[in-house]
Amino acid sequence: MTSDRAHPRHRRPHDLPGHRRPLGSDPRGHPPDPPSAGRAGPQGRSPSVRHRLLTAFAVLNDHGITARSALGDDPNSSRTALLAAIRQWCPAAGGSYVFWTAADESCFDTAGDLRRPLTLFHSGPAVARAVHATLRKAGLLTSDGPDHTLHVSAAPGQSPG
Repeated sequence: MTSDRAHPRHRRPHDLPGHRRPLGSDPRGHPPDPPSAGRAGPQGRSPSVRHRLLTAFAVLNDHGITARSALGDDPNSSRTALLAAIRQWCPAAGGSYVFWTAADESCFDTAGDLRRPLTLFHSGPAVARAVHATLRKAGLLTSDGPDHTLHVSAAPGQSPG
């Protein structure tokens, strides 16, 4: 078995001795983070709660937990529809999910920050632990609620990181 580094012709420029990688480039070929990712914006404002939630949902999706925003008005019918979609997409899937309803969109102000705690609906304790940890990394406070729910609020004066 040979690696892609076995022959100089197969090497990428940043693999060659003496080559200096441009500042901010990733050796795996990923583009650099946009200037605003996880940092204060042009007016020194932190990303909104909605932005942080959606970024955390992307992380959860990457880890196999189906995370959706503004999914229907009724939590029970939304759970059923989401589980059916998960099973159709991958019949052997575990059915892990988290979402908030379209009715809870009123929790956000026009800037994307929370006016009141947001209720998230999830599929079980293991998902709840993953959601708590991911949202905590995003600088958000979470607390457990009844019947497979948890509540999200912004940490006062806290930015992600």
